[in-house]
Amino acid sequence: MIATTYGLGGYDPDHPNGNIVEQVEDNGDGTHTRTVFDEKGNPEKSETYAVDAPEPPPPSEVEKLAALLVEKGVLTKTETESKLDVVLADAVAEVVKR
Repeated sequence: MIATTYGLGGYDPDHPNGNIVEQVEDNGDGTHTRTVFDEKGNPEKSETYAVDAPEPPPPSEVEKLAALLVEKGVLTKTETESKLDVVLADAVAEVVKR
């Protein structure tokens, strides 16, 4: 349960005066369900809506390097997924030599 709004409305036996107007529940799948109750406590209207997904984290330095290697034609996207650790090891070895 995310939120419950009490007032002159429906009935909730768990609330001290029993009055409930609406509830918002988290469905656990990226959606919420908002239910509005009538004065007798019956669900009057229910709607399910998507919750804004959090923004993905910015790309890591490795992901940036992989994108650059693909952009420059050094490796294909498939190769960066399978060979990037080898490419990075070679790059680090080059830097260490300097």
